[in-house]
Amino acid sequence: QHLTLTLELRSGETLTGKAKDIFSRKQVEYLVVEENGALRELRLDYIVSFSNPGIGKVV
Repeated sequence: QHLTLTLELRSGETLTGKAKDIFSRKQVEYLVVEENGALRELRLDYIVSFSNPGIGKVV
């Protein structure tokens, strides 16, 4: 099961997508999110908060 998350980024951008994977590259961790059919790799340290109705908001 992939959670649908609403993510707030440090840039001020807010996006909603399905969390698909998490991985590490060169000692940097990334979350892979599917948004409107496209995959985005988001650095975890660039995510200010995420939320889902089932888990609430995590800052």
